[in-house]
Amino acid sequence: MLLKKISPPVFFFILFTNCINAQNLIINSHFKNDLYEWTTISDNHANASFEIDKEGSHDGSKFLNIKVGRLGDNLWDVQAYQQFPSKKGTFYTLTFMAKSVLNHKRMRVQLQKKSYTPVDYTLTNTWKEYTYKFQAKENDLQLGFHFVELGVFQIDNVVITKSKKPKKNDEGVLSNGSFENGMDGWQNLAENGGNAIYELNSEKPYVGNYSLKVDVRYFGENPWDLQSIHDFDSSKNKTYMLTFYAKAKKDNKKVIVQIQKNKENIYIPKEFVLTRFWKRYQWIFKASSDDMQLAFQHVDKGVFEFDQISISKYRAKK
Repeated sequence: MLLKKISPPVFFFILFTNCINAQNLIINSHFKNDLYEWTTISDNHANASFEIDKEGSHDGSKFLNIKVGRLGDNLWDVQAYQQFPSKKGTFYTLTFMAKSVLNHKRMRVQLQKKSYTPVDYTLTNTWKEYTYKFQAKENDLQLGFHFVELGVFQIDNVVITKSKKPKKNDEGVLSNGSFENGMDGWQNLAENGGNAIYELNSEKPYVGNYSLKVDVRYFGENPWDLQSIHDFDSSKNKTYMLTFYAKAKKDNKKVIVQIQKNKENIYIPKEFVLTRFWKRYQWIFKASSDDMQLAFQHVDKGVFEFDQISISKYRAKK
C-alpha cells in the first residue's frame, strides 16, 4: 500500500493544530454547533430560555444567550452544564467570555458531581474574559453555569485546559492570599445543602484590587460544608505563622480556621471572632504533616471578607 507523503511544514502544522485543539477539554466551546454537548435546565417553576445568538457578539460569531424570567425553588434550577474529562488532583484553568445585558448581574460557575465547588461572578454589560484556576476534586466533573438572578446573560469561548500547580510566592508558603490573581489556588465549597456566595470583591478591599467576599445564606449538614480551602507547602513538625485580615458585616461573627490533611485525619481548628472593621489576625501553629491545607470554615450566617492571607515559616525571637 502506498502512503501519501506529507511535506514537513504541512505535517507540523497539522500536528500543531491538533495539539491546540486537544488542549481544550470543553466541546463546542464557541457554540458554533448550537447546544451540541451542552445540557440546559429550567426546573422547579423556573422560566428560562437558552438560545444561540450572534447579534451583539464580541467577535461576530455565535454565543449562548440566556434569558431568566423567573427563578426556580433552588439556586441550581437554571443552569447550562457540560461534563469534561477531569482527573482528581489535577490542576486546570477555566476561561470564558461573559456579560449581562444589565450591569452588575451575578452568575455562578460551579464544578460539580458528588462535590460542589462554586465561585460567583458579578458581570458587567460589556464582554469580559474571566479566569478561574482550580484543582479537580473528582474525575469527570461537570462545568456548570448557574443563573441565580433575573436578567439576560451571554456566554462564549468556554475553555478548560490543564495547568501547573500554583507556585509559592512572596506571601510565604501559600500563594494568592491577596486574591489579586482571582480565585487561583482556592477551592470554595458549598455541599450537603449548604449555600454561600463566593465573590471577588473590588469595593474597599483591605489593600490591592480584590478581597474574598463570602455571603453565607444557609448551612449544610456539617460544619465543614461551607469552606474556602488552599493547599500550602508545609513540612512536618515545622512551625508556621498564619496572618490574615478579615471583617464581617456585623460584629461578633465567627469563622473557624483549620489546618488539615484529610488523608491523615488531621484537623486542627481555631476560632476567630470578627468585627465590622478590617483587623489583622494571627495564629502560630506546628504542622502535623507535610503539604497540609488551610481552610476557612464559614459557620456563621452573614457577610464576611478576607484579604492578605499569608503563611510563613516562624522562628521565635530569642
